[in-house]
Amino acid sequence: MGFLEQLLAHIPPHPLKDKVEAYPGKDMVIFKPNIIFEGPFCSHHYQFVLPLSDAPSLIVEKQSFPIEQNKLFPINPEQVHGAHAQREVQGYLTILIKKETLQEMAKSAFGKADISFKNVFTFVDSEARHLINQFMFETANRQLGYEFIQEGITLQLAINFLRRLKSNLFLEKSERSSPRESINKAIEFLNECYNEDFSLEDIARVANLSPYHFVRVFKAETGVTPHQYLMNIRIKRVKEMLADKNLSISQAFSYCGMDYNGHFAALFKRKEGLTPSQYRKLVLGKDESQKGYV
Repeated sequence: MGFLEQLLAHIPPHPLKDKVEAYPGKDMVIFKPNIIFEGPFCSHHYQFVLPLSDAPSLIVEKQSFPIEQNKLFPINPEQVHGAHAQREVQGYLTILIKKETLQEMAKSAFGKADISFKNVFTFVDSEARHLINQFMFETANRQLGYEFIQEGITLQLAINFLRRLKSNLFLEKSERSSPRESINKAIEFLNECYNEDFSLEDIARVANLSPYHFVRVFKAETGVTPHQYLMNIRIKRVKEMLADKNLSISQAFSYCGMDYNGHFAALFKRKEGLTPSQYRKLVLGKDESQKGYV
């Protein structure tokens, strides 16, 4: 029995069972179910739940975890889990990676095989999103050589999860990490996810620090608060967007994670000395004046 068949055997009979979208690889399977079952279930493999819309709360080891959309939730092998209620869903992904495969990767890359993830929702970075989408695309299209691409994506995604999700590996390494290393992780996160919605707790979790301690350490290392740092990134990106005459000013702000309103317009002027429209005229005017020159 193959990896996919083993997993499907644990799903209860239901009219929608045969309509579950499955994207199987040799060592990883991504499911996009139409319905969530109460369970309980218990898998031999590592499972990662990614709800993209509202869904019933997860139940893991009799503890309830309300759904946090667009965040990843790990479930370890042999952990009893299920859902608060059976319900049809849209936009819900479940990623399963073979236990032996992930542990072999962890041993080779980090020197530790017995990995146990902390049951907590964690923000998904753009790299992981891209890898998930690419795996589903390659599996659905099955072009020549897709199996090799699947294996490469499985490796990259497993390493991404090992790096970013809290685990016994992450906690042991963080005890030896300097404050600067922790803040660098947060800075990388802010630069990748500046246009998405997240909380201070999400950023602090990336740095593996409490929110209060994180703010103090971040300011000591960078000279500004996390919020100020994020605003600086967004303003920089807005300036780049305003140079594109095909985008409206409100679109430029929206693509950078901000609404174009009085508050952000005033923030822009305070930092740049010009309103967004004045800045755009200045930039586009320079572009026009430089036409004809190499």
